[in-house]
Amino acid sequence: MNSVNFRTLGLNVSFNPEIVTPPILNEEQFPKPCSLALDISGSCNLNCIYCAESSTLPKREPMQLKTLNQAIDAIFKWSDKKNGISFHLGSGEPLLNPEMLRALDRKARIRAEENNQPLALYLTTNGTLLDDELVKFLVEGNWNVKISIDGNQVIHDQQRVDKTGKGTYLKILPFVTKLSKQIPHRFSTTSVLCHGTNPRDVFYTLASLGVRRIELVPIAVKEGSKLALRKKDFEEY
Repeated sequence: MNSVNFRTLGLNVSFNPEIVTPPILNEEQFPKPCSLALDISGSCNLNCIYCAESSTLPKREPMQLKTLNQAIDAIFKWSDKKNGISFHLGSGEPLLNPEMLRALDRKARIRAEENNQPLALYLTTNGTLLDDELVKFLVEGNWNVKISIDGNQVIHDQQRVDKTGKGTYLKILPFVTKLSKQIPHRFSTTSVLCHGTNPRDVFYTLASLGVRRIELVPIAVKEGSKLALRKKDFEEY
């Protein structure tokens, strides 16, 4: 079989598809990674009606401390020392594994101080496992926190339910209002918009709770789904 030739990043690359051993690219031409997204829980405690992860991702186990430490060491090793480092916890529900969140906080701060690099920590959570002690930890630790909330109680409790089918709005509401007041510029919300949900209602509901950073995300589902956005939904969005 003839070799395949192509050009990328200013390099001429040639390889035999039967062997698939292209020459090693010069990694110095690529931007060095400085941000890492981690799934520390491997699962979620909710049963949202539009959950994509439950249907597309395989079952995962909670992250072990050894893996976490290796990941932290790796990103500091790979990064350009003149850049800051950021860690993002969000896939599944990170607070199902709070020990790993605290372990990340400890080790990342140590490595950032050793390397003299700025550090940013991000948490996306459904908010149902928050408590006052954890909120205090996140606020004092300068974490950036995002809570998933889909609008008012009626909308949210239709879409974001626990394993028993019960709505979760009232459980997370106190923490949305508290974080909105305590860390307004480091707190945000994300809302999934399904068919029939008026984005204006969602936006002003969250704004009335004091949220300053509001993210509205159109749902991504198969064509024909009753949740899929229609033309009018997109116009309102």
